[in-house]
Amino acid sequence: MKTKSDAAPSWPEEARDALIASYHRDGYCAVPEVLPREEVEAVLKEMDQLFALQLRRLGRRPAGYQGEASVRANMEALLDADVKAYLATARHAAKLVSLQRLVASPAITALVEAFGITTPTIPSMPVVHIMCETLQIPGGYFGIAPHQDWPSIQGGLDTITMWVPLLDVDSARFPIEVIPGSHLRGLWEGEIADNALEIRKGFVESDFVAIPVARGDVVIFSGFTVHRTALRDCRGLRIASSTRYENSAEPTFVERNYPCAYKRTIERELMVKDFPSREQVASLYK
Repeated sequence: MKTKSDAAPSWPEEARDALIASYHRDGYCAVPEVLPREEVEAVLKEMDQLFALQLRRLGRRPAGYQGEASVRANMEALLDADVKAYLATARHAAKLVSLQRLVASPAITALVEAFGITTPTIPSMPVVHIMCETLQIPGGYFGIAPHQDWPSIQGGLDTITMWVPLLDVDSARFPIEVIPGSHLRGLWEGEIADNALEIRKGFVESDFVAIPVARGDVVIFSGFTVHRTALRDCRGLRIASSTRYENSAEPTFVERNYPCAYKRTIERELMVKDFPSREQVASLYK
């Protein structure tokens, strides 16, 4: 299913129908070669630039971009130098225009529509997921426990999540794991945690299936599919993004006046005291 970012995907009807059928049955499917690998790597390279800029600010010399190894080296160096700077940079990476352009590209949009999202909207910016045994935050989370995405959105019932790896992900590199068919049980009982409505019962370990994918592939799953981050026997750097797509034409979504669990708040007080000065602003326009 190879496509170009400037054109809608063109795939055989039989292959498309088989993917959609497996999605309806299992609640997920992996779709190969949706995005050009070089465009995905371009996003990774820009993310690396963010970490490099912070290292320079701290007087550290970043590694020049050479793919995964240099990205990991710069991330490890920034975490070692300043945990707050590392966390801020990791969060900031989700705001890159290159990433947002990727997840709203014609190829992705056409794929979303093929899966029944006829009037797609995106309720929030993409989320960047970083996993590596050497990038654990002291006192922070490491991986996401079993959960469903719909409770954190509460939009259309047919909302889907698209998971895009920025690096190749095999079964030993923190792949996403799902419970096939779990979407058919609707909303599972869970407990509110910091990052999700965690599901702690109703399954056994053998229910989960790992999804290895390569750069350029995407994983699509229902907002009701139970999934988690694989941790056992996993090592290496895994960076991926996930984006939710709602269907604004879904009848219950229309009837409920388009609710959204995501809330945008604005800090009205100045976050850095006495910044910016008049001179700093004026200097931009000289």
